Amino acid sequence: MPSSYRMFELKPSTAVLALGLVLLIPQHEASAQIVSRLEAGGLMSSTPGFLPASAISLTPDVRYDGQVLKVSARGSAWINGQSWQLADGQVSASVTTPTQHHLSAQLIANASRAYYDEINQNEQIDAEARVHLVFSQKGGLWLETGVARPWRVAVVSAVDVAGAGAWTQLGGATLTGTYTNFAFTKIASSKDSTGAAQACSTQTDNNSCLRQSHFSDVQGTVHWEKSFFEINAQTGYRFGDNNDVTPDSRRWASASAVVWLSSDMAVVVGGGRQPANPARGLPARNYANLGVMLAAWPAMTEGAVPIEARASWLARPRATWPAARGGG
Repeated sequence: MPSSYRMFELKPSTAVLALGLVLLIPQHEASAQIVSRLEAGGLMSSTPGFLPASAISLTPDVRYDGQVLKVSARGSAWINGQSWQLADGQVSASVTTPTQHHLSAQLIANASRAYYDEINQNEQIDAEARVHLVFSQKGGLWLETGVARPWRVAVVSAVDVAGAGAWTQLGGATLTGTYTNFAFTKIASSKDSTGAAQACSTQTDNNSCLRQSHFSDVQGTVHWEKSFFEINAQTGYRFGDNNDVTPDSRRWASASAVVWLSSDMAVVVGGGRQPANPARGLPARNYANLGVMLAAWPAMTEGAVPIEARASWLARPRATWPAARGGG
């Protein structure tokens, strides 16, 4: 990567992190709540090598929700016959300042495990800093920077992340748009599919080399709720050269619906396509889910920005499974 490009990438990241630390002034933690959720559903996949149709998924989720500090933990387990398999899991913590003069800062830390099958599984820790610009709780912008460290991924050691986003509320709908850039050094083949030599920063042997890799995701999300019904939908596009982005990960879309049968029970259904995560060595895939959710979530904390930490580069969605194996 050219030095001029690297300087351009680092300076905004440093500014965002510094501003976030300045704004993170200790605040009194009031109205904190501990809430929980449990999802149970059937996994219906007919693709060879993945879970059979008789499998069941259990996904517990516990969250401590305060005005400044938020801590959450979730996991997912699959049962097939008499055998249990621990699948995904994530522990997250975030510290957010109250909005002052339209500005708010947020620090986020995560530790996660992603499991597709016996081959495609790994762990990751990551940290992220955000600065939010909020307009009367009906819209806003943010800048973010972070770093991730995957484990059990032979080709990648660390990932630098930088991005920006915007959100607005229109009636019962929340619209979100994000741009996220990923940059990392990976071990790649020294030749492309045509046999031509690729540009490498360091040659490791005759067949592989260290290569600077980067790509960018643009994604739009819609969340809409009305009475007992909720809909979430997202679509995205990935920019990058063919060495970093495979054709099956250029574009994606997914949707889910929640129908509340009572104040604490709902039916959940969803599906779609998820792009590959080359930083974690996870392939692109199609997924679907159908289940029942038992939940006890409170109303949003007053003054909170209704934007969750970006999850697409951390772990896959809850209670989902691969229906088609994709490329990196």
